[in-house]
Order: sequence, then C-alpha cells, then structure tokens
Amino acid sequence: MAVSFRNILVPVDFSVNTETAVARALALAPPEGCTIHLLHIHRIGAGHFLGRIRQFFKGISWKQINTSIRRAELKLIELKHLIEKQAENVQVQVEVLHGRPVEDVIIRKAIDLKADLVVLGKQSQHTALPQLNTVVPSHIAQAAGVPVLTAKPGARNNTLQTVVMPVSNRFPTNKLALIGALRQACQLQIQLVIFADHDTDRPFPRQSLLAIFKILKGQAGGKVNYVVLHGPNKAKALLDYSRSVEADMVLVDPGTETSIMGWSNRHLSDMLPPHSKTMVLAVR
Repeated sequence: MAVSFRNILVPVDFSVNTETAVARALALAPPEGCTIHLLHIHRIGAGHFLGRIRQFFKGISWKQINTSIRRAELKLIELKHLIEKQAENVQVQVEVLHGRPVEDVIIRKAIDLKADLVVLGKQSQHTALPQLNTVVPSHIAQAAGVPVLTAKPGARNNTLQTVVMPVSNRFPTNKLALIGALRQACQLQIQLVIFADHDTDRPFPRQSLLAIFKILKGQAGGKVNYVVLHGPNKAKALLDYSRSVEADMVLVDPGTETSIMGWSNRHLSDMLPPHSKTMVLAVR
C-alpha cells in the first residue's frame, strides 16, 4: 500500500499547539505538494437546543457567538496566508465547525476528507486541545481509520531521524507503508521492537520481525536494528525504550500499543513532557 501525505487535517486552537501541528504537517508535505485542512472547532453555540438556551442564560448572546465565530474565521484565513506564503507547494483550506465532543467532530471530518493524516499539537500532558481529556489520538486513529500524528512543542522543528516501531502479532502493512512515505523525505534509523514476555513465545512475532527486518534493510533510506523489550505493560516498556534511544517518533498500533496501564483515557503521548521531541504516530 503506497502512502503519500497529500491530504492532511490539522485541528487548530490558535495556541502553541497550532504552531507545533502546522510545523509538523509542513515537514511531512511531499515535494509534489499537498492540501492542509485547518479545522477550528467552535464550542460556543454548539450542541443541542437546550445547550444553547443554557449558554444564553449564562449571558452569551447570539451576537457574541457570531462575533466569536467570525474572529476564528479571520484567524484561520490569516494562518492560511502565512502557510501558503511559506510553502508554495501547499494549498490550505479552512473551516470552522460546531460540535461536541471535539473528538467526534475531528473523526467525522477526517472521514469526510478521506484524510491521509491527522496532525495534533499537544502542549500539556492531558489533551491535544484545551478541552481536558476529550481528544485521545488513539481513538481518532481507530474510529477514522486514519494515521494520527501527535507532537509536543519540543518536536516543532526537530529533524526526524530515529523511528521506533513495535512488531506484534499482526503483520504491520500500514506501518511499513508509513515508513516508506517517511523515508522519501529523509534518512531514517529504524529501531524494531519485539516484546519478550509473551510475544516471543509465539512463532508469528519472531517470523514477522525477520520478514520486516529484511524488507526494511532492502529499502533505501537508512539503517535498521531490532531489540527485545521486557515488562508487563507494552506501552510503558516502549516509552522507556524510546526515551533511552532519544527517538524522534514512535510508530504504534492505536489499540494495543498506546494504553498506559493504571491510567484511564491516556494516550502514549500523554506521558511525554511538553519539551519532548518524540512524536507518536498511531496507525490502525
């Protein structure tokens, strides 16, 4: 399966998250160009009729709502012009949508656009957008069937060099396709990971690791190594290893390789500090 990031969705909140997400989207834009879709999800005035009535009684008038929406639209247009001035091969589309929860709006938009990639900026260790614990990248990747890249401010201008990729019980066709797309832009050091506790007791992961190793070694664009990790929680072991090798990106399955044991509603990227250069790319 060939992958090219020609259609990129970037949810924006006009904070440092937006700066980070836009920078990473531009870094992944192919030489032949792409379309970046800037999406701002406006929550004032959103929701069902009773919700709007409650907002009215809180002192939020329709005029204030319309003014706020227009302000967001003008900010998006300004950001569009800045991006297109910076990257001549990139076209930018902008849209303001209403909706709750925010995560569902992003999922619907990614599906409607048939996006090749969703890029989320994440400043805090809680959420990709200001609404606390409402946007979980792995949920978006699973529901929309679209790769989701999550980046902290520390990764804004970082050069992509080292990618950590776990190998589990399924042949990672989509992961390999993404590696191919990333290698078109830069030389990569690929660190394949297999988990010792139970995966090595099954024949498939070992065979899969060997096959993947040969495939990646046969491609141009960098080096390939592999390592066996130990620990009862894959995501925790993967996080610790990624820190030890100073990984620039971790390529994970959103269902089995992103959940941190003992924390509810937590994505692997939630455990990384804001200054971390490590990005998390979740692909189903």
